[in-house]
Amino acid sequence: MANTRKPWSSYWMGSALDRYREAESDAERLMQLSSIRKGIANFVNILTGTDIPVKFSSGEMSYTDGQNVVVISARNKPGEFDAQVGRALHEATHVVRSQRVFAWLRHFHRIPTRFVDQDLADAGMKVGRDRVKVGKDLTLMVNFLEDRRNDLWGYKQAPGYRPYYDSHYSQCFYSKEIDEALHHPKFRIPCMKVWELHILNMFSAKADADALPGLRKVWEIIDLPNIDRHDDDPKWEPWEEGARQNPKLGEAYGLDSPKTGIHYEDSVLPMMLVDAKSVLRIIYDNAVVIDPNAPPEDHGGDSEMNDFGAEPQPGEEFSDLENYDMPGEGEGDGEGKGLPSDKPFKPLTPEEMKKLIDKVKKALRRQAAEVMGQAKKDSLSAEDAETVNHLEASDAEMREVFDAELGNAKCKVIVYKKVNEDTLRIPSLGFSTIQQGQLQVCPASVKAVTDGKILGNLLAHKIRVMNDEGIVRVSRQKQGRFDKRLAASIAVDNDNLFFKTHTAQLEPVMVDLSIDASGSMAGEKWQKAMTLSIALAVAAAKIRSFRIRINVRASWGDTANVGVIYDSKRDHIKKIDTLFKYISPNGGTPEGLCYDAMSKELLEEIKQIRRFFINLSDGEPSFGFGGHNGQPHVGYYGPPACKHTKKQVDKLRQLGVRIMSFFICEHWQNASQLNTGGLHSQFQMMYGTDALYINPSDITEIAFSLNKKFLTQ
Repeated sequence: MANTRKPWSSYWMGSALDRYREAESDAERLMQLSSIRKGIANFVNILTGTDIPVKFSSGEMSYTDGQNVVVISARNKPGEFDAQVGRALHEATHVVRSQRVFAWLRHFHRIPTRFVDQDLADAGMKVGRDRVKVGKDLTLMVNFLEDRRNDLWGYKQAPGYRPYYDSHYSQCFYSKEIDEALHHPKFRIPCMKVWELHILNMFSAKADADALPGLRKVWEIIDLPNIDRHDDDPKWEPWEEGARQNPKLGEAYGLDSPKTGIHYEDSVLPMMLVDAKSVLRIIYDNAVVIDPNAPPEDHGGDSEMNDFGAEPQPGEEFSDLENYDMPGEGEGDGEGKGLPSDKPFKPLTPEEMKKLIDKVKKALRRQAAEVMGQAKKDSLSAEDAETVNHLEASDAEMREVFDAELGNAKCKVIVYKKVNEDTLRIPSLGFSTIQQGQLQVCPASVKAVTDGKILGNLLAHKIRVMNDEGIVRVSRQKQGRFDKRLAASIAVDNDNLFFKTHTAQLEPVMVDLSIDASGSMAGEKWQKAMTLSIALAVAAAKIRSFRIRINVRASWGDTANVGVIYDSKRDHIKKIDTLFKYISPNGGTPEGLCYDAMSKELLEEIKQIRRFFINLSDGEPSFGFGGHNGQPHVGYYGPPACKHTKKQVDKLRQLGVRIMSFFICEHWQNASQLNTGGLHSQFQMMYGTDALYINPSDITEIAFSLNKKFLTQ
């Protein structure tokens, strides 16, 4: 019966796993891939105790970028995420434990013939392996031993991560074809390819130490249960003065120049290399050469059976190998369907035998590629990789919003916590414009930057209550500073001759200002809204007890977006000059949805400081979402959307956040003119008595409104 256990990844991915399966757009898919990458990076950092970057493959075939970056596949199958974690852990151990070994191997690849002992080369020649092939065989063996050494270390270091290692091994090594071949008589003829089969799979439950002549001796040399003994091997050091002082040793192993970068510490070869050479000698001494003209039933008459560690063919895929892909949901327990069984093999026809041989050879090429760090990895396109990087740099997070007012339909909202210029290049943003790959300047924003700075300098002086301090003097105290005015009272035995002073100051103010970046705000309305927000940012930079955080909200397709474009606590005021000119209104109006998604940020530190929320918009919400995977399409407009927005505003108000909502109109109208019409009634319904109709260009009126709110306790 199939085991329906959830993937181990689901315990840390939570609902993100389901959201990944239900991703309806490229933005959502990349957002979830970003979350997965960060989760895997956390595992890597915990295991290694090192902050090792983890990135998606953009075409690389190596285990790292050659230095200290773990490269993972951009796989899009949730059932493979466990194996993704396992592979990342495996590669991370190489970064922290194998750099010197692989530095040697990289050089070894360049001149392999110079690193092969003559007696080993002679042994290889007996089975048709020239010096170059012997060098490749030795490289494969060293990689195999180093992999097993590191994986055992990781297995012992973090027992809780073992299921991820198991999934990685199940995906990369175990299959029913390999299981069948390990005990089939036709795969006990000791040609080179069969030796490769039994070496690379010696940790399988199907492995048999007596399957080939000399194999048990190989098992004893490798000694897998104690492979971590090589942790104490002499290190493979880079070439230093010590190598120059021992030229004979270097000359003996072809290390006759400092350019090689290799030096064997204490004139002793690492035992790992000694073991690898010993294993190869046993293989060469016991291997047989298959006649390419042999009949098909004798290994298909294929000369590749004489090869060892053959590289993958160009463009070769392994997806048609059943059991080499992790089981989907409900298909297994993450350990692969090809685990060993005790069922006897059935006799095969010549055609079936040839098919099995082809599958085994393909599986072995995959295994060898895995050992050599050449396993194929799904890669992201350059554009997608850039978008993922931008998402992560902006600390983006996908959040779901649902409410009874909307029939509990789920809306996805992406919250960008740190918007920079790269964030504005994300195609599905909604508050920037890109043409031919270039960010476009918004003329209204450019003018707002100029006007907002002037207005802000004036506003800083007008919001005087923020800096007001009251000095209170308390006299006739028993201790403090001596009050000269009470000196005469000493004669009447008065000992209360001291005074104290206290400074009374209002608590610091935190303002979250949210700007509607919908298309209807374009033009003069956008300029006025941006001018006011920039003015407040400039004022906050000049007032130590005033912090402002500005976000813009919009939508693209059926995904809502809200991004923090400025935070006076974190950002320099120069950011206004470099960033704000590119921000423009283009999307819909997911008003309350964005408030709901950002509630975590809007309510932080609510007890420590006085919190204010300012909205700048031009009317009611207008947005649509859903309509995928059986979910109904929801039109976020009219009374339901306004009620939902009101609910979010009321929630903030009830928790102590003071609300101000400024209605922005293109041509200034006074409040009496706005008392009629649907826009006013909807706006009032959402924000109540906190809905303000002011002239954004009137500094006196703005200062009066802000002072009035800021002074309210």
